[in-house]
Formats: sequence, C-alpha cells, structure tokens
Amino acid sequence: MMDKIYDLIIVGYGAAGLMAAAESDGLETLVLEKNASAGKKVLISGKGQCNFTHDEKLNEFVEHFGEHKNFVKHALGKMTPEMTRQWFRERGVESVVMDNGKVFPESLSAGDLVQTMLDEALNKGVTIHFKQTVESIAWQEVFEVKTNEATSASTYYAKNLLITTGGFTYAVTGSDGDGYKLAKALGHPIEMPRPALTPIYHSDNMLKELSGVSIPEAKLTLCREGKTLKTLTGDLLFTHRGLSGPVILNNSRDFLEGDVLKLAFTAMSADALAKAFAEKIEKQGKTSVKSYLREICYSKSIADQLLTALEINEQVTFAQISKVLRQKVVSYLTQFEVTIEQIGGRQIAMVTAGGVDLKEIKAKNMASKQVEGLYFAGEVINIDGDTGGYNIQWAFSSAVLAINDIKAKMISK
Repeated sequence: MMDKIYDLIIVGYGAAGLMAAAESDGLETLVLEKNASAGKKVLISGKGQCNFTHDEKLNEFVEHFGEHKNFVKHALGKMTPEMTRQWFRERGVESVVMDNGKVFPESLSAGDLVQTMLDEALNKGVTIHFKQTVESIAWQEVFEVKTNEATSASTYYAKNLLITTGGFTYAVTGSDGDGYKLAKALGHPIEMPRPALTPIYHSDNMLKELSGVSIPEAKLTLCREGKTLKTLTGDLLFTHRGLSGPVILNNSRDFLEGDVLKLAFTAMSADALAKAFAEKIEKQGKTSVKSYLREICYSKSIADQLLTALEINEQVTFAQISKVLRQKVVSYLTQFEVTIEQIGGRQIAMVTAGGVDLKEIKAKNMASKQVEGLYFAGEVINIDGDTGGYNIQWAFSSAVLAINDIKAKMISK
C-alpha cells in the first residue's frame, strides 16, 4: 500500500528550493535536503553578504545570460529583480543598491534572506526533512522518491517533483552534481557540466608581480590556435596566481586551457601609440621612456613592470631606443599575450555552466517535456549568468515560475 502522497516534493534546499517552498502555499509540500541546514551556498555568497539580484531593466538583465537569454526571459519577466526586492521588503528585509548596481540585503547578511524564506515555508506548513540524500526517483503516475540517511532509508511519494539541487561547484555546500544523475535517470540529457565564474591561472612572472592591481574596463582579446575569437571588456584584477575580475569570471565558461589572452595596458591603440612614439623621437627625444609610459599606462606599477620585462633602464630616452625595441614596447602595451594554463576548478568556481539540457525543459513553466509533473529550477539547469546577482535571481525566478504552474495545475484538477 502506498504511503502518503504529497502534492509536491522539492529536492534540494538552496536558493531555488528555498523560494519554491516559500511560495508553495496551497500545496502539501515536502522538502528533502542532504545537508543539516538550508541555503549553505547562499549563506557564503558574496562573503556572507549575498548579492542576490541586480538593479537593472529586464532587457539589460537578460543580456547577462549570453546565448541563453531568450530562455530565461520569461521566468525573469514573471519574477523581476524589483519584484524580488519587494517580496523580501514585504517580509521585513530591506535591500540596498550599490553604485555598481548590485543589490544586497540592507543588513549585509545572507542569513536574513535564508531565514526569511525558511520562516515563510514553515508558516505555510511545508514539511522539511534535512540529512536526507535522494538516491533514486521513479515515476509511474506518481513520483517515488527514495532517500538514504545515516540511520535509515525512506520512501516518499508525490504528484509533482521539483529538482533544485544546484550544480557541481562548491561541493562543500552540497552541490556535487547529484541532480544530474536524478534528471538523467528520468530521461533528461545533460550538457557537460563545467566550472564558470572562476579565475584563470598562468605562469607569466611579470603579471604575477602586478598582484592586486586592477584595470577598470580593460580590453582583452581571446585567441585560440592563432585565431581571434572575440573581444572582452570589463574590470580586470591581477592576482598572485593569475587573472580574475568580472571580465575573466564572466567569460570563463568559454575559456579552454591553452587559449591566449591579449591584454592592453593602455587605452591607446597600437597605431596611435606607434605614431605618438615617432612624434616623441622627433620632437621630444630627451623625454624618458619611463615617464611617458607612466602617463599612458593604466597604472604606474604596470609601466614599471613593463620596463623591467623589456630590460629598459629608467633613464633611457626616446632618442636612445631602437626601432625594433619601440615596436616591442608597442606590442607589449597593446597586445601582451598570456597563455591560460589552468582554469579555476569546481572547488572555487562560483557557478556551474552546463547541466540539464534546455531542449527538454519548457521555458514558459520550467516543466519537463519528458515526464508529466517534473520540474527544474536554478543552477541544475544549463543556465549560468554573469557575476553580480544574476544567478541567484535566476534561481528565485525559475522557482516561482515552476511553483505557479504547479499550483495552477492542481487547482484546475
């Protein structure tokens, strides 16, 4: 004889699961979470402050999801960034917009967001079982969900199932990719998961000497096997091991080991710089190369490191450098090449690129095209956005879209 049948079982209690449960009024809902508590990844996001959305118009917001912008548009339109802020505001959590558009809870505590969603779910009668790892899911008119815990195994049944298990990065928070196995067992293909929003590493000693230096709105060119793929623009940060900052993080999903990044250390183009050098030689030959580079480089430390790398003495003037060396200086300043030796792994990547294939999910409601009553939300899907609150907003929006569809369907029955 079959045990109690829930209206909905939510597997995973991260950002998407928390919002889904909080909005599941009218449904008899069970949450199954492998961890001992909720929202572990949310709690550490933004160093515990949680940048949970971005203050931006919808048409601009969706652009931060790259090739998947059309898929996310419907969900984000139904639960916009402003609607998300209003949702928390109505429950006593005010938010603050930083100069860069990032939105944080006014308290700068991620715990306020998690606790608010958790309280909302409990107030609506949601049943939450922690320390339960879902081992298998079968479907035959209803979903049969088997879990494994330290003391015993359990089986639960539901008319609808929402998988919100996250990706496979930051596994310490419980996101170890188990949702992919569950989805695959239910007939859903998986796009190869890979780290995203992660730094890259190189072995260039000159760049390592620039650790801590940043370039606002830096321009980089991504090359592969001698071919230029695209130009990247955004804030760049030099680290003791490699490169980071939004321009690296936001494009890391597209990088491969062995790719070459060409960096510009000045706003001047190669042609403009070559012309300026020629004029310096003709009219101001006694000007020191060092003083001029300090004027045109994004920072004095960059200029100094370039001189060291090129073995140019700080007293050298333009009249004293050869044409070959001038050309080399121009090349270093405008197209400094650095090879990507390693891409930050899943242990440090903020999100996962890849996941449950979008082709078998309906963008209008997050429902499976394969199995009636099966839904997905959040990072488990092959959706990843830029850094800046976009991914957590996606988790919230996709969860609300799925829940609203389930509620509408149950009411109609």
